[in-house]
Formats: sequence, structure tokens, C-alpha cells
Amino acid sequence: IQSNLSFPGTMTESGVNLIKKKVASLKSELDECQVRASEAEEALAEKETIIEKLENDLKAAHQKMSLTEDELDKAESNVSELTTRAETAEKEAEEAQRSMKVFEESLYKETEKLDALEEECTEIKKKLHECEEKYADAERKLQNDDMEERLEDSEQQNEELTAENKDLSDKLDESVRRVKILEED
Repeated sequence: IQSNLSFPGTMTESGVNLIKKKVASLKSELDECQVRASEAEEALAEKETIIEKLENDLKAAHQKMSLTEDELDKAESNVSELTTRAETAEKEAEEAQRSMKVFEESLYKETEKLDALEEECTEIKKKLHECEEKYADAERKLQNDDMEERLEDSEQQNEELTAENKDLSDKLDESVRRVKILEED
């Protein structure tokens, strides 16, 4: 074939047929190559589409992971804040319990003082009543016995009893005042 091609004027019919076959064969190969190239391009385009989709999915997954990390950070911050609040509330509750115990102890002591003052007040009332009875007896005796002599004695006793009565009355007033103060507290 090469020898036929190298001499253009002497080419024979069989050489031309051979060239036609060769051209047809090359065209067929070219068509097959173009089909394969087209199929390869389609496959490449599909692969690129898949890769692009995977890249987008990966990007979305990274964004989702970033958002999840942000949410986790917020949740951890909230947990930390709630833990701090709980600790503070617990300390405040303990302090309130201590204050309540102190208050209860103080209330108990004040109640004891009030009871003692009430007993003292009752005792003073009894003594006042006795003094009033003695005073009434003294007045009766004065009326029945020698008036002048007894009058002087009675006046002196009266003064003493009046002073004692005033003293007891003052003590009673003071006790009542202290009871009222304690009741107000």
C-alpha cells in the first residue's frame, strides 16, 4: 500500500480499495472512539454531579455539625449556669435554715422570759391583794378600837401600806409593760 501511495499516478484499483477499507476502518474506529468518548464524558458528567452532590452534602453536614456544636456549647453553658444557680440556692437554703434555728432559739428564750414575767406578775398581784386585805383589816380595826391612838398607828401603817401598795403597783405596771413589749416582739 505504501508503495502504491508513494507513486500517485500508478495506483491500482486494489490499492484504492485497500485505502477505502482502511479509511472505512478508521472511520469505524473513530465512530467507536467518539461513542466511547461520549459515553466517558457522560460518565464523567454523572461522576462530577455525584461528586458535587457529595461535596454539597459534606458542606451541609459540616454546617449541621457546626450548628450542633454551637447548640452543645449553649447547652453546656446553660448546664453550667443552672449548676451555679442550684449551688447558690442550696447555700441560701442552708443560710435560711441557720437563721431559722437562731430565730427559734431566740423565740424559745423570749418565751421563757415571758413565762417568768407572767409568774412574777401573778405573784405581785397576790401580794397586792394581800396588802389590800391587810389595809382593809387595818381600817376595820381602826374603826373598832381606840380611835386616836390607833388612828396614828393606822395612818403610819396606811402610809407604809400605801407606799408598799404604790411600790407593788409600780412593779405590776413595769411587769405588764415588759409583758407587752415581749408580746410585741
